[in-house]
Amino acid sequence: RSRGLGDVYKRQILNDIGKLQEAELYARKAIELKPDFAEAYSNLGNTLKDQGNLDAAIESFDQAIAIDPKNLTAYSNRAYVRQQLGQFKAAADDYSAALLIKPDFHECHSSSLCTAQYMPNLALLDLKELHEDWEKRHAAQLKYFWPRHDTLEHMCAPLRIGLVSPDFRNHPVGSLI
Repeated sequence: RSRGLGDVYKRQILNDIGKLQEAELYARKAIELKPDFAEAYSNLGNTLKDQGNLDAAIESFDQAIAIDPKNLTAYSNRAYVRQQLGQFKAAADDYSAALLIKPDFHECHSSSLCTAQYMPNLALLDLKELHEDWEKRHAAQLKYFWPRHDTLEHMCAPLRIGLVSPDFRNHPVGSLI
């Protein structure tokens, strides 16, 4: 195992326990030891993001992508940061790039769909198509497990809806309830 890789793991542990300054030092040390290690730049970007230094995080994700243009996590994480900055078109482009690398990455596809909700120039029909595409890729395969409601008793019963989401504060649906 390379020395730079060990520093990446130390950075992850420190980041997870909230020691962000130390985590940043280990990420930078990993980059110093192995400047062509895309994961180290991506990890530095995550630490900078957690510190609230979003512009520097984007620069770090840019470096990771320059080294490894198929770095799925760097695209996805840069998209998240851009979304937080209100750069919705750039975020959508990053999510699209990540989905080209891994089309079945449902978390990324869901985030892309969420980002699309905030794009003011996106036509409603285009948004509908995005939702339909998500349904085809991710929900259609689960329809077999959905309960059937084809009896008169089910059709006449009150409809109960429960909404559970870890991101209602950021999700467009959360602003509608």
